[in-house]
Amino acid sequence: MDLKEYAKKEKAIGNFDRLEDVWIKISQDLGVSIPLVKLWAHKQRRVAADHVINLEKATGGEVLRHHTRPDIYPPQEYQ
Repeated sequence: MDLKEYAKKEKAIGNFDRLEDVWIKISQDLGVSIPLVKLWAHKQRRVAADHVINLEKATGGEVLRHHTRPDIYPPQEYQ
C-alpha cells in the first residue's frame, strides 16, 4: 500500500477525521514538514532513504519499504 492509500484507509476506518490529520501525524512522527509528507503521498517527491524505514514504522508496517523505495529495498528480498 502506498502512503495515499494508507491515509485514505485510516480516514475511512475512523482513525482520523481528515487526510490532513494523517499527514500531520506522519510529519510529527518523522520530524519532517507536512508539505513534504503530502509531496510523498502524491508521488511528487521521492521519500528520502533515511525516512523509508521510519515511515514503515509510523504506519504500523502498512506502507512497506519495498513499495516506497524499490530501488533501495527490492521486493523479492521482503516476501
